[in-house]
Amino acid sequence: MGKINEKIRESITRRRGEHQCCSRATLGAVNEVCVPADKQLSEETVEMLSTGFRGGIGKTFDEGTCGALTGGVIALGLTSGNDPTLAEARAKKLYLAFKDENGTVQCRNIVKRGYEGCTACCHFVGETIASLLEEQENSKGQ
Repeated sequence: MGKINEKIRESITRRRGEHQCCSRATLGAVNEVCVPADKQLSEETVEMLSTGFRGGIGKTFDEGTCGALTGGVIALGLTSGNDPTLAEARAKKLYLAFKDENGTVQCRNIVKRGYEGCTACCHFVGETIASLLEEQENSKGQ
């Protein structure tokens, strides 16, 4: 597990322990760990951006997309600079990896697994984002 990955995981674990919803915990952790300090969102802004994604977009649960995934997609936008092509490519990789891992992106199917299942989704999204960022760093160094 890489250093970025460990830090994201620790931040998500702390945030979930504070009862932050999946979207907020995931977005907040990536913002905290991966975004340069001068470009980081405030915690208040993280909360405002992520709240609508709580419980599968507006607490729809039934058909709503998992908040960890939506928070992660927002975070990818933050970490991709002004490169929409990069953000889109990363978002697609994240979505496909998440769906492959969980068999679904629907909040209700994940919530059935309980609180730990939701936190596991947050960790998976954080780890996937860390891998995507490390992949980019490695390609720059070559």
